[in-house]
Amino acid sequence: MQLKEIADFLGIVVPNEDKNIEIKKLASLEHSEEGDLSFISQTKYFTFLKDTKATAVLIKEQDIILFNQSHTKAIALVCDDPYLAIAQLSKLFAKPLFGNYKEAPLVDEKAVIMPHVSISNGAIIGANSVLMHGVVIGEGVKIGRDCIIYPNVVIYNDTIIGDRVIIHANSVIGSDGFGYAHTKDGNHVKIYHNGIAILEDDVEIGANTAIDRAVFRETRIKKGTKIDNLVQVGHNCIVGEHSLLAGQVGLAGSTTTGRNVVMGGQSGAAGHLHIGDFTTLSVRSTASKNLQSSKIYSGYPSYEHREWLKVQAKIKKLAQAKR
Repeated sequence: MQLKEIADFLGIVVPNEDKNIEIKKLASLEHSEEGDLSFISQTKYFTFLKDTKATAVLIKEQDIILFNQSHTKAIALVCDDPYLAIAQLSKLFAKPLFGNYKEAPLVDEKAVIMPHVSISNGAIIGANSVLMHGVVIGEGVKIGRDCIIYPNVVIYNDTIIGDRVIIHANSVIGSDGFGYAHTKDGNHVKIYHNGIAILEDDVEIGANTAIDRAVFRETRIKKGTKIDNLVQVGHNCIVGEHSLLAGQVGLAGSTTTGRNVVMGGQSGAAGHLHIGDFTTLSVRSTASKNLQSSKIYSGYPSYEHREWLKVQAKIKKLAQAKR
């Protein structure tokens, strides 16, 4: 899509000399390539602008001075609300629901496919993998060797599943994340998620769990991680190797964790933060900021477990003192 088409769609101005430049896809600033269109909705993201490879960037008019000071080679596209603009454009750049692959699915002769399984074009199913009743495999999905996919699991287009992965009944892998931009009059504009979801080798996913695909790049569950029932992993999350997520854990979008992180039941993360290696969140605790490695956290907002115990003791004393 040419820049002039994007500008016309958004009702903004693009320099004449740049009108015929081709834009291939949407991307974040830090992970963009030549031919990508990105955006800046908050000034803190200007730190990525100097090194971005994006061809063009949507910015607010009030940020044009910061943009020029960055000495970036990207083209500035000035609009009222870059986040809303990228949401509107995401639909134009979204893949069609069907017809992206013409080749028939490739199912290994040693795979076991039970009745009432739907496998779309471009999918690949590895040796000794078992797909049970009611499983739906989208276009371009890749499933490795020795996997077990239990009944009624749905795996959306282009998802990548490693070897020896187990996905229990009714889970959904690769659905759109919960992402919307908002107009001035309060309407919600869907952000179409054009990234993918990846489950690495030896991952196990419990029943009724949802793992969302990324907006631009990938959501990834790294090798050896075990996820319980009724867990929500938001878009663009990266869960480190050999982590354990208990029932009803919720990770908001762009949460990342190190390896061997343990999250107790109903614990969660606020999103756009990192949880360090070998860190534990106790039951119902919530990470609202980055958490250090090799520590135990409790409470809401979470802080180190020993301090949390002290606070609870003081609260109890205060309550007793009022009697």
